[in-house]
Amino acid sequence: MRLFARQRLGTKRVFFVLCTGTYVKRVGFVVVKPQVECLLLDHLYIHPSTQSRGIGAAVLAVVIEQANAKALPIRVGALRESDSNRFYTRHGFVLVEQGEFDNFYIRAGKNALKSLDRSDAHRQATLSLFA
Repeated sequence: MRLFARQRLGTKRVFFVLCTGTYVKRVGFVVVKPQVECLLLDHLYIHPSTQSRGIGAAVLAVVIEQANAKALPIRVGALRESDSNRFYTRHGFVLVEQGEFDNFYIRAGKNALKSLDRSDAHRQATLSLFA
């Protein structure tokens, strides 16, 4: 799997998530907005047909690595009824605020994900981030 930057708009970074193997397939995207006091994970989308394979966790691990390198926390919002709430809490995010429609989370810096599920589909994959 690779992350490729396709566009850069001001301080907003949009990366497409590509799975490589026999052929290259775009399976999602992530938007990270560097801010003074944190990294804002504005969007993390993985196509439903490729979810539950560790791809989102691998992408999140790259974002966490970037935040740890800058000693910054990560901030993210999720719709209150979304399955993504469990995903973020599973990866160390702490609920800090609830809005009418959204939950807001923070993940403190320094503690990167210690292990990723390396399924057969991703054992030989390469994860890299190009800005």
